[in-house]
Amino acid sequence: MKMPALGPETSLRVSRQGGFVAAPSLARPRQIEFADCDAEQRRGLCSVVERCLPVASKNVGAGDQRFFRVELHYRREDTDAELILQIAEDRAPQELMQLWQNGAIPGDS
Repeated sequence: MKMPALGPETSLRVSRQGGFVAAPSLARPRQIEFADCDAEQRRGLCSVVERCLPVASKNVGAGDQRFFRVELHYRREDTDAELILQIAEDRAPQELMQLWQNGAIPGDS
């Protein structure tokens, strides 16, 4: 899988799914609009997505396994496009977990 070219019109949505969630607030998604980020923050977000590519799988969420769902919505050749990644929680990069937990954007000063 290859990282698409992402511009300021990109949006990123991260959610944690699967498993048993006792508190619904822990299942809330994070929505980030690239237009609201500076260049350094966008680079940080792209870096997180790139780190997710090699560990993403379609075969996650079996039984009570928790996983992250990363959705990128972007424009390619004047057409809306999306990339959806599913990453098992135990294989997720630390930056993805921090992004989901507290909205910490890599590169944020």
